Amino acid sequence: MTTAQKALRAAARGLLFISESDSRLQVVQLSDEKFAELELKEGFPVSEALAPMTTAQDWHGPEEKESVSKFQALEALLDSSLTDTKAYRSGDGSEITLWILGKDAEGGYTGLRTRLTET
Repeated sequence: MTTAQKALRAAARGLLFISESDSRLQVVQLSDEKFAELELKEGFPVSEALAPMTTAQDWHGPEEKESVSKFQALEALLDSSLTDTKAYRSGDGSEITLWILGKDAEGGYTGLRTRLTET
Protein backbone atom coordinates (compact mmCIF):
# COMPACT_ATOMS: atom_id res chain seq x y z
CA MET A 1 0.00 0.00 0.00
CA THR A 2 1.38 3.39 -1.02
CA THR A 3 1.72 6.38 1.27
CA ALA A 4 -1.08 8.13 -0.61
CA GLN A 5 -3.37 5.12 -0.17
CA LYS A 6 -2.69 4.95 3.56
CA ALA A 7 -3.40 8.65 3.99
CA LEU A 8 -6.60 8.45 1.93
CA ARG A 9 -7.80 5.40 3.85
CA ALA A 10 -7.33 7.23 7.15
CA ALA A 11 -9.00 10.42 5.89
CA ALA A 12 -11.98 8.58 4.37
CA ARG A 13 -12.60 6.33 7.37
CA GLY A 14 -16.17 6.70 8.56
CA LEU A 15 -17.24 9.14 5.84
CA LEU A 16 -20.40 8.52 3.84
CA PHE A 17 -21.08 10.07 0.46
CA ILE A 18 -24.70 11.17 0.59
CA SER A 19 -26.94 10.70 -2.44
CA GLU A 20 -30.27 8.92 -2.48
CA SER A 21 -28.27 6.26 -0.66
CA ASP A 22 -25.35 6.73 1.69
CA SER A 23 -22.20 4.97 0.50
CA ARG A 24 -18.75 4.53 1.97
CA LEU A 25 -15.66 5.70 0.14
CA GLN A 26 -13.26 2.96 -0.95
CA VAL A 27 -9.59 3.60 -1.64
CA VAL A 28 -8.51 2.23 -5.01
CA GLN A 29 -5.27 1.88 -6.95
CA LEU A 30 -5.27 1.20 -10.67
CA SER A 31 -2.54 0.58 -13.21
CA ASP A 32 -2.64 2.58 -16.44
CA GLU A 33 -4.04 -0.55 -18.12
CA LYS A 34 -6.87 -0.98 -15.58
CA PHE A 35 -7.65 2.74 -15.78
CA ALA A 36 -7.97 2.48 -19.59
CA GLU A 37 -10.22 -0.61 -19.25
CA LEU A 38 -12.72 1.42 -17.23
CA GLU A 39 -13.38 3.54 -20.34
CA LEU A 40 -14.27 6.53 -18.19
CA LYS A 41 -15.69 9.54 -19.95
CA GLU A 42 -14.11 12.97 -19.64
CA GLY A 43 -13.21 13.87 -16.08
CA PHE A 44 -14.50 16.89 -14.20
CA PRO A 45 -13.18 18.89 -11.22
CA VAL A 46 -12.99 17.08 -7.89
CA SER A 47 -14.35 20.21 -6.20
CA GLU A 48 -17.52 19.85 -8.26
CA ALA A 49 -17.92 16.17 -7.31
CA LEU A 50 -17.35 16.85 -3.62
CA ALA A 51 -19.28 20.15 -3.40
CA PRO A 52 -22.37 18.58 -1.78
CA MET A 53 -20.12 17.13 0.93
CA THR A 54 -17.78 20.12 1.43
CA THR A 55 -20.34 22.92 1.51
CA ALA A 56 -21.62 23.94 4.92
CA GLN A 57 -25.34 24.63 5.22
CA ASP A 58 -27.16 26.82 7.76
CA TRP A 59 -29.24 23.84 8.90
CA HIS A 60 -26.21 21.62 9.65
CA GLY A 61 -25.90 20.37 13.19
CA PRO A 62 -22.64 19.34 14.88
CA GLU A 63 -22.40 15.96 13.10
CA GLU A 64 -22.94 17.46 9.65
CA LYS A 65 -20.43 20.23 10.37
CA GLU A 66 -17.86 17.63 11.40
CA SER A 67 -18.51 15.67 8.20
CA VAL A 68 -18.09 18.82 6.08
CA SER A 69 -14.78 19.51 7.80
CA LYS A 70 -13.56 15.95 7.18
CA PHE A 71 -14.56 16.09 3.51
CA GLN A 72 -12.75 19.42 3.14
CA ALA A 73 -9.61 17.82 4.63
CA LEU A 74 -10.03 14.84 2.29
CA GLU A 75 -10.27 17.15 -0.72
CA ALA A 76 -7.10 18.97 0.38
CA LEU A 77 -5.32 15.62 0.80
CA LEU A 78 -6.34 14.51 -2.70
CA ASP A 79 -5.02 17.79 -4.07
CA SER A 80 -1.70 17.59 -2.20
CA SER A 81 -0.90 13.89 -2.59
CA LEU A 82 -1.96 13.21 -6.20
CA THR A 83 -1.50 14.99 -9.52
CA ASP A 84 -3.97 15.51 -12.35
CA THR A 85 -6.81 14.51 -10.01
CA LYS A 86 -10.24 14.35 -11.59
CA ALA A 87 -13.68 12.94 -10.87
CA TYR A 88 -15.37 10.51 -13.24
CA ARG A 89 -18.80 8.93 -13.40
CA SER A 90 -19.50 5.47 -14.79
CA GLY A 91 -22.60 3.34 -15.02
CA ASP A 92 -26.10 3.79 -16.33
CA GLY A 93 -29.49 4.48 -14.88
CA SER A 94 -29.83 5.11 -11.19
CA GLU A 95 -26.67 3.22 -10.12
CA ILE A 96 -23.60 5.36 -10.75
CA THR A 97 -20.02 4.81 -9.66
CA LEU A 98 -18.15 7.98 -8.77
CA TRP A 99 -14.38 7.70 -9.20
CA ILE A 100 -11.94 10.34 -7.92
CA LEU A 101 -8.54 9.45 -9.32
CA GLY A 102 -5.14 11.05 -9.72
CA LYS A 103 -1.60 9.98 -10.46
CA ASP A 104 0.42 8.91 -7.43
CA ALA A 105 4.17 9.12 -6.86
CA GLU A 106 4.58 5.55 -8.12
CA GLY A 107 2.98 6.41 -11.48
CA GLY A 108 -0.31 4.57 -11.08
CA TYR A 109 -3.76 5.90 -10.38
CA THR A 110 -4.87 6.20 -6.77
CA GLY A 111 -8.06 7.61 -5.39
CA LEU A 112 -11.56 6.87 -4.19
CA ARG A 113 -14.64 5.09 -5.47
CA THR A 114 -18.21 5.23 -4.20
CA ARG A 115 -21.72 4.43 -5.36
CA LEU A 116 -24.35 7.05 -6.08
CA THR A 117 -28.03 6.37 -6.40
CA GLU A 118 -29.87 8.89 -8.57
CA THR A 119 -33.45 8.61 -9.71
